[in-house]
Amino acid sequence: MNSEFIAMLDYLEREKGIKREILIEAISSALVAASKKSFSCSREVRIDINPKSGAIRAFAKPLVVETVTNAQEEISVAKARLINKEAQVGD
Repeated sequence: MNSEFIAMLDYLEREKGIKREILIEAISSALVAASKKSFSCSREVRIDINPKSGAIRAFAKPLVVETVTNAQEEISVAKARLINKEAQVGD
């Protein structure tokens, strides 16, 4: 899909005169909105799109809790401390 995605960006930039940065920002915003709607996520979500390769990466910032009740929005303290040794409940 990445090659088709890059080809589409190239076409829109060349034929329609829309700057690649504007296209990528619009697509990123749409993906963030769709992610929040699909996963009912109230936490921070970020989408990174590599303008050269077309690689898309999604990041969500879960809430650190003692006991996970919603795996889509929360992370246990133990797992959070594997990422950040200083993670505390509420982070």
